[in-house]
Amino acid sequence: NLSFSAASARPLTDTAAAPLPEGDALLAGTVLRIDGTPIAGAQVQVLGTAAATRTDDQGRFTLGRLPAGSLELEVRRLGFGVVRRTVDLRGGRTTRTEVRLERAIALDSISVVAKRLKYPDFETRRRFSIDGKFLDEDEIRQRHPSNTSDLLYTLPGFWVVGTGAAATVVSTRAFSLGGYCEANIVIDNMRNQRINDVPASQVAALESYPKGGAPLQYGPAPCGMVVIWTKR
Repeated sequence: NLSFSAASARPLTDTAAAPLPEGDALLAGTVLRIDGTPIAGAQVQVLGTAAATRTDDQGRFTLGRLPAGSLELEVRRLGFGVVRRTVDLRGGRTTRTEVRLERAIALDSISVVAKRLKYPDFETRRRFSIDGKFLDEDEIRQRHPSNTSDLLYTLPGFWVVGTGAAATVVSTRAFSLGGYCEANIVIDNMRNQRINDVPASQVAALESYPKGGAPLQYGPAPCGMVVIWTKR
């Protein structure tokens, strides 16, 4: 049963991560809806590197200092499905790409019960769960988080690797044994999101399941799960 304070988690996160590859390749592109209209504020990242950014008002992005070769591009935006694709990068050259995101569909059962309670599943699980840790809006406000990932420093079972849009939540159990096991982050019923996809100021409630007892409707969570509810 491993639990770590904020003071012990931060230094280990910073020193344990291996140096990420860099180069002189560039990637530029556009993120669009299915109908071709641009998506602003989408998170764009080349996995395995430090390159991450967000799209501008026209859905455009540029990533530099990338290594040459076949790498995986990941694009995320709250309310849309995650897209991953392989991009072939060449040293000293700019590769261009276009990514289209499709609207995600929320679970019907949630939309029905939400008419009576603001966060019905959160309240039910907080009342009956023996494995989860829960923060409501008042408790979150008292922590004064700059980023949503800051809330994880006060809860056992997780570490945060990286910062800002590229921050990743991993299990302390696997990390302490030399592994790298990413937790399932769920935001408003959408699974496999990034912890900082939602600003800390918009988080109304948070559920943390480092070892078990996670809600089954969000899929498997071998490395734990964090469920986030945004303000309504």
